[in-house]
Amino acid sequence: MALAALALLLLPASRSRAKDPAFVAGTPSPIPPFARDDYDWLASDPFAGGKMWMWTFATGSIHDYLYDLEHRVILGELLHGSLPEMFFRDGSRVLCEGRGSSMTYFEEEARNFVNTKLFRGKLGAPNRTESFWFLDLRDNSARMAGAISQAAGTGSRWHTSPNGRYGYTAPFAVYGKCFFLCDLEARTFKKIPIPGEGVNGWWDDRHILLEAGANAFRLLDIATQTSTPFFSAAGIQAFLTQAGLTNDATGLGAFANWNGHDYDFYFGPAESLQGLKNPDAWLLKADKAGPSLKLLYRNFHFRWSAHLDSTGTHYLYDGENGAPGSGGDGAVYLEDLTNGTTFTVVPPDYKGQYAIARFYGNEVIYFQNRLLRRIRLDGSNDAPLLTAGKQ
Repeated sequence: MALAALALLLLPASRSRAKDPAFVAGTPSPIPPFARDDYDWLASDPFAGGKMWMWTFATGSIHDYLYDLEHRVILGELLHGSLPEMFFRDGSRVLCEGRGSSMTYFEEEARNFVNTKLFRGKLGAPNRTESFWFLDLRDNSARMAGAISQAAGTGSRWHTSPNGRYGYTAPFAVYGKCFFLCDLEARTFKKIPIPGEGVNGWWDDRHILLEAGANAFRLLDIATQTSTPFFSAAGIQAFLTQAGLTNDATGLGAFANWNGHDYDFYFGPAESLQGLKNPDAWLLKADKAGPSLKLLYRNFHFRWSAHLDSTGTHYLYDGENGAPGSGGDGAVYLEDLTNGTTFTVVPPDYKGQYAIARFYGNEVIYFQNRLLRRIRLDGSNDAPLLTAGKQ
């Protein structure tokens, strides 16, 4: 309260209150000029239902749009909020970041004042607060969901359950200690403890796969908030030995891949998954019916910022200028994992940008010259997503 009182004294009396998030349906006419467009290309299913949330940028102007990929038209604009972090599969309700509460603002202003004025910045960069809102796009009713304290320079990464009802995020500031769970249907937002465990993804609509140490995984029931052993270290080691595979002390790493209706889980050496260190390895897949593991590819080359398709038979990756993760050359490649052949979907332009390619059905959504484009997997029909308003 003392910090809040101090901040009240620091704020100008004329500071206006920001507005709540709102959605305006319809296509802007014309689309305001822009120099760049973008979307949440790290999302597990960024093109759900043939739609995507995207934003355009020009100096002094940012617009957040809901875009229909099938009909190639903007369906509406989100005001006073960021791109939705998660949304119902029918698109009726979203979770987005918006204005914070007055008390949160006051406290952050007070902390910044104390750090800069009294300690001359010696306390380091303070945590920042992300404030999230529930927004119903049907009637524009908005309600604050909750807030998360984030380490400076980081941001939330929400992971949505297969049915779109739930989502979780594991903030860097509390990683391995807890995560936050959002229920879009019940409109609840709460903290879930997970001492000493990392979060890997949604096993199904009720369970989340947790990493509990080298070669050990547990399954968390979000309804009961209890976890049980799932893949044991002994069981994993026995499987690797039988398959003739070796693994180092870092153990297995896991990642979830959207297959159109839920998530498949793939496993490989933890240090290899990002394609930055020892990328030549092998790839396993979880058989949920067992559950058990099966060897999918004995020789697999992990690549930086790459994606499997929904069947796990094709691998989409960007061209590199040099070492993995150090810069792109604008190219997009498609590897057929069943026969080892590679097709050039987009040739390199050597301008130093990653294409950040993602599968969308028989097409690829990618970046070129800071603008979003779409192209068929065979390299035909290359076109920008938005053709109007380019600055």
